[in-house]
Amino acid sequence: MNNKINHQDTRTQRRRANLFLVSWCLRGYPWKFPNIKLFIQLTILMLFVFISACSYGNQLQKQDSRTKELEQKITVLAKEVYDLTQRLGKQQKDMESLRFEMGVMRKELMELRSPSLSPDQSQTERLSKLLLELANPSCDTNKLAFELRKFGKRAVLALVEALKRPDPDYRARVEQTFSGLLVEDATALLLPSLKDTALRISAAHILGNLKNYSVVDELSGYLSGDDEGFVFAVAEALVKLKDKRGVPVLIDFLRKPDPNKRAIAFNLLNKITGVVLDYKYYNDGAELLEGAKRWEEWWLKNAPNFIFPADD
Repeated sequence: MNNKINHQDTRTQRRRANLFLVSWCLRGYPWKFPNIKLFIQLTILMLFVFISACSYGNQLQKQDSRTKELEQKITVLAKEVYDLTQRLGKQQKDMESLRFEMGVMRKELMELRSPSLSPDQSQTERLSKLLLELANPSCDTNKLAFELRKFGKRAVLALVEALKRPDPDYRARVEQTFSGLLVEDATALLLPSLKDTALRISAAHILGNLKNYSVVDELSGYLSGDDEGFVFAVAEALVKLKDKRGVPVLIDFLRKPDPNKRAIAFNLLNKITGVVLDYKYYNDGAELLEGAKRWEEWWLKNAPNFIFPADD
């Protein structure tokens, strides 16, 4: 913009100089000018200056036009590069998912062809053997989920039963294993567990991790109630599933007494919004309430146009 203003100032100055020369020469037209030869030389010089000024002005106009054209092309190319990057990222994720599924099928095929697999070994026995790994604190839940996928809904039913154990660390490993199963196998059997007081918190966690966006309406029906732990788990799941209805509930937990829930709520809100609003979950008293109030005001202002970020 500054370059454009400088060009305009230069052209204005040259026009003024040309007008001065013209007016000065007209005052000395030939029959009043004492030296005709000098008059001709000055006239030629004036014409030369005028032509140079016009040429320079045209050159500046061409430069301005070319600058605008290049800026527009750069903007278009930058958008194309961004769109292409997004498409490539999605294609890469789809490719990885297909490779994973192919790996599951190939392993099952190898096991079916393997002579080491005794004919009398039932699926139930093999499933039970795999589930014993959950008792190990260092259990690789991703690998276990990979193995359990071939059992389909039978594995889901077995894991639902495993969620009834009182050990919280054991249940956490079951939840992690659940999150690696196929969505269509797990979702239908998990939704009824939302009504079971012993299972519903874990069921909400798992449904949020499975990324089955079709369950948001059913989940939203549990956003109120006396069981704060369950309400919090439902709100967390809804936010993971990109449903705005969970956001104000998480914001409400920013002022609750439980610092662990405050930390989880704040970290999830910060992840989807990118803002901090000078809130510190480890504060207490007036500072904690003021920070929560800033979040409430921010959401009230931004909720109508808020869009969840794309998945990593």
